[in-house]
Amino acid sequence: MYILLIDKKLGLRVKHLLKSPSAVFYKNYFRLGAPVLVSDALLGLGGNIVSIVLGHMGAAVVAANAICQVVDRLCTVVIQGVSNASSIITGNAVGAGDRERAMEQGETFYFLSIVFGVISAALVFVFGPMTISVYTLTEETIVVTRQLMNAYVIIVFFQAIQSVMTKGVIRGGGDTRFLMMADILFMWLVSIPLGAVGGLILCWPAWLTMLCLRIDYIIKSVWCVSRLLSGKWIHEAEGLRRKG
Repeated sequence: MYILLIDKKLGLRVKHLLKSPSAVFYKNYFRLGAPVLVSDALLGLGGNIVSIVLGHMGAAVVAANAICQVVDRLCTVVIQGVSNASSIITGNAVGAGDRERAMEQGETFYFLSIVFGVISAALVFVFGPMTISVYTLTEETIVVTRQLMNAYVIIVFFQAIQSVMTKGVIRGGGDTRFLMMADILFMWLVSIPLGAVGGLILCWPAWLTMLCLRIDYIIKSVWCVSRLLSGKWIHEAEGLRRKG
């Protein structure tokens, strides 16, 4: 209600919500938004496949991964905030037609992703083993949890970088088709097949299987940083560019 009735900066009013969008709006929405919907759907489905693979590796692995995920979410909650903020800030710069500022902001958020990645990895390394003592676990589950926690130390570092790049900077720049291809190629053609074969057929240990299932984080981190530095991720909406 504040935004609709009182706010003066955004100037959003009820009449704007009732106004029929133009053809240009719909064109830009589907051009930039459709890949996001496909990408997020594939990521959600891929997350379920990861759970299925781990679920077939035994109760100890399932319990260990559940504990590790709790620690992971607690230690990476700030990263999600940075990711969302980077999308809004860089998107605003791109929308204003200021490519130079968008590049500077993108590189700054890349640096922040490394910083928060290191901090998150350190938190998992320090508090992960302490968390295990809170639960009543079998000796086998304790061993598996400790091994998985060490794998998560590596995972959360690259998780921070790829999250800020894919869900933040590059998505804010409108490079959604590139991100959709990254999710399809690396998760569905590398991570899931490799993890499924290693965990279910070759019977690799849980920590190695988890690294394989999340190896797309590492690949996407490198690929997206390369994309960031190239400047090709900046796409202004057609027909909506602001005049200087």
